[in-house]
Amino acid sequence: MAIEKLFGDSNRVVGLVGSRHQAKTSLALNELINLSNLTYVDKKTGENIKIEKYVYGVSEILKPYLKSKGIKFIENKEDILDLSIRNCIIYLDEIADVFDVSSQSKQQKRFKRFINRLNHLNVWIFFSTAENKFWNSFVCGLVENYMVKGVEYLALVNGTELKTKVMGISIYSDYRLVCPKNTYYIIGKEITEKNTFEYNPNLDSKKDNFNPFKEEKFIKETKEKNSDKNSDINGVNPFNLPVKTISEELK
Repeated sequence: MAIEKLFGDSNRVVGLVGSRHQAKTSLALNELINLSNLTYVDKKTGENIKIEKYVYGVSEILKPYLKSKGIKFIENKEDILDLSIRNCIIYLDEIADVFDVSSQSKQQKRFKRFINRLNHLNVWIFFSTAENKFWNSFVCGLVENYMVKGVEYLALVNGTELKTKVMGISIYSDYRLVCPKNTYYIIGKEITEKNTFEYNPNLDSKKDNFNPFKEEKFIKETKEKNSDKNSDINGVNPFNLPVKTISEELK
């Protein structure tokens, strides 16, 4: 499990980097589901404490399946901002909707306090976003370990170690990291690894989306309609243009 390697002994934060439509959410949820049931013994009480699994920002379509796998939904982002949950691992989809970490924002300090509190509350966080420039020097200063999918280099910020390492992976393009949907990279402080994961249709909220413009039936019907219109035009005189020769018209 990649997530187990990246969290390690003391690391509490993992970033999931990638452009849109790169199966980031499927990868994250796959990692969360396959994560073995974690417990620890409370030193004060001797009680066995279970590490719960939570998600926020994930499509409601996936809710029944994820709940059947023991994953709970956080319904209110204020519960995240206040970090009122203890002893858990949380996946935040599209974290840019929760925190604005741009240099002009006043939320940077709040985000830093959020990260600093994780250890005290025994919480682990991994999060993703396709927001351009989210992975700036401020965020990269707080996050050391990443899972990386296909991403445009322009989405990353110059001068960050993340961008340097991502650009060091690819030999196929000067503009982007090309990555099949079932493939991802681990980028850690001391390691870069290439991995694959198995596609799970139960984790794909977009699998039933219908695009008529790419459907063969739609394209065929459109061609047939256009063909019929052309034949109609060829058989009539829609603009009442002259059909006789000039000499015939002058008689």
